[in-house]
Amino acid sequence: MWTDPPGQRWENFTHATDEVVIVLSGEMEFEVEGVLHHPVPGEELFIPARAVHSARNIGNETARWLFGYHQET
Repeated sequence: MWTDPPGQRWENFTHATDEVVIVLSGEMEFEVEGVLHHPVPGEELFIPARAVHSARNIGNETARWLFGYHQET
């Protein structure tokens, strides 16, 4: 679980595997290949393998979110 204070930014990441993020609380903005997403708490966001993506806490409170990776076996 990530816990990010207001204003925290994670910029321009890529991964070799698919990723899923779920916001638990707070107001997060995810940019995936130039498209902005604002998932509400409990909503899943799928990020394809090798997609350039960023995460930002755009709210006024600490944000908490989960992430996981999927790799074909």
